[in-house]
Amino acid sequence: MEAIRYKRLLNFQNLHRIGDDLLGLFYPSCCLECGRQLLPDAEMLCHVCLTELPKCGFTDRAGNRLEEMFYGRARIEAATSYLYFKKHGIVQRMMHLLKYRSRQDIGTWIGEALAIEMSGSGRFASIDLVIPVPLHPKKKRKRGYNQVTRFGQALSDQLEVAWKENVLKRNRKGKSLTGKSRIDRNESMMDAFSLTSSIDVEGKHILLVDDIITSGATLEACAQKLLNLPGTRVSLASMAFTL
Repeated sequence: MEAIRYKRLLNFQNLHRIGDDLLGLFYPSCCLECGRQLLPDAEMLCHVCLTELPKCGFTDRAGNRLEEMFYGRARIEAATSYLYFKKHGIVQRMMHLLKYRSRQDIGTWIGEALAIEMSGSGRFASIDLVIPVPLHPKKKRKRGYNQVTRFGQALSDQLEVAWKENVLKRNRKGKSLTGKSRIDRNESMMDAFSLTSSIDVEGKHILLVDDIITSGATLEACAQKLLNLPGTRVSLASMAFTL
């Protein structure tokens, strides 16, 4: 009986592969950056554009630029980001597609890539669960999703730790922080977030995740809420870090 079920599963998987191949034949995937048709072993970006991705390389580096940003602001165990964000660059275009064109698969792709780095680093070995920076409910309803969700879920799956989405709540819609000083950014984030539940969070090592880190004010505000819980530790991960 088990052999029959296994054979049916293999047949089902083969049908899916055939279907994917036929779909790729009539609707070939293209590189997000240059538009070239992707080779069968490529995903999101062609091999040329992939080599041009500006990777941060923070994961194995204690005291990296991202961690330095939080010195004296929040007690962070470790922090990493996968890509450098630069205006008019490839990463900005990818983030735009993710946030405003429903390309949530970009978040998954970046999360899986960063998870490979983190799995090989002892600095993140004690993570217990992954928590996202929340969107305001009105913005989430309008967009239909939190752009960080797929990224965080990919990290959770690959690192084999829990994913817990409704721990933090955004109390008010954030105004644009572009052009503001760090002090102004921090003031605008005061009381912007609250803790909704400490169940299965207190005393844990949390990986707090976000899309793009610019001043760090949002992550600082969220981290401080979590660090108020006894015995709780916080590390950070983001898709991109602004140069």
